[in-house]
Amino acid sequence: MTFESSRRDDYAKAIALPWWGAQLIAWALFCIVSFLSLTLWYGNPRWMHVVHIALQAVTGAFVTWPLARVLRYANKGGVVQRLLAHLFIVAIAAFLWNILRMATFDAMLSAPAIWEDFGGWYFTALLIFGLWAALYYVAKAYSQIAAQRADVEAEKLRRVEAESLSREAQMKMLRYQLNPHFLFNTLNSISALIKTNRLDQSRTMLLQLSHFLRLSLENEGLTDVSLREELETLKLYLDIEKVRYEDRLTTIFKIDDDTFDANIPALILQPLFENALQYAVAGQVKGGTVRLTAMRENGALTLSISDSGRVGIDVADIVTGLKKGVGLHNTEARIKAHFAGRGSVSYDASDLGGLQVTLSFPYSPSPQNGVSP
Repeated sequence: MTFESSRRDDYAKAIALPWWGAQLIAWALFCIVSFLSLTLWYGNPRWMHVVHIALQAVTGAFVTWPLARVLRYANKGGVVQRLLAHLFIVAIAAFLWNILRMATFDAMLSAPAIWEDFGGWYFTALLIFGLWAALYYVAKAYSQIAAQRADVEAEKLRRVEAESLSREAQMKMLRYQLNPHFLFNTLNSISALIKTNRLDQSRTMLLQLSHFLRLSLENEGLTDVSLREELETLKLYLDIEKVRYEDRLTTIFKIDDDTFDANIPALILQPLFENALQYAVAGQVKGGTVRLTAMRENGALTLSISDSGRVGIDVADIVTGLKKGVGLHNTEARIKAHFAGRGSVSYDASDLGGLQVTLSFPYSPSPQNGVSP
């Protein structure tokens, strides 16, 4: 059974009770109107008349039950053909009901003379069944509109769920792409330390790497974290890099107090710092500086990573002809996927002398808690 057929079956079950409720109300109104307009009007409110009115309602309900099913299947052909078919079916049903109610009246009150007024009784039956048919078509049209709306809502829900799953899968893929890239660079650094007999530093770097990987495994299922937690992970990464760069690496953090609880994509800062270290610190005799600023303004969170750049390289040329590696491409893709076009990544010259990468996206508080660094 398909999802659509299952949903329609559930919908049919849901409207069955209101339909029979409407039937009960309609035939109850018929009893009241008949009693007031006929029994009381002719001044002869005998119990047999009241019972007969009730029997008319019961037989009418039994006749309209299959009538609803017959009308449901009489929808072949053109509009005129269907209209004539429906009128014929309603006329036959009214004829059968009319015979039943006249026969019960004759049997209960011994009034064979009523058959002489068959046309008058049948006209009333046609009027009642015509009104019932009109209400039936109104109810059917309403149910079809409601079913179509339910289909539209179900389709919207499926699209939202599909987009959410697709975005989540893309986010995980992009995040997992970072680990091999980061591990490759780190293991190369450890290998270089070992080759130069800097064994203590290589052991320290391995220890820091194990701490970082353990934290990454603990947060494996998380796509979002608070900025506070992201900073804790970032500092573990910087501890690894400081083993290699020692005092040549200077980091500056300017984090506004109202941004620590911001919800951000996990591991969004590490590749940007990795890119900054590659251009501002690696190969520089005196090393370099990397600065992170975080501020919240007008409902948006802004994260800026600035570096001191390389000696003799024009930053304007870097920004104009920026060659984006894995880290920058990955970051742009993650921001685009995570915030559905509401986030941005921009590049500019830094006041430190190098490149500044700025992330901007809507601020939202994270449910995660941690300790301020």
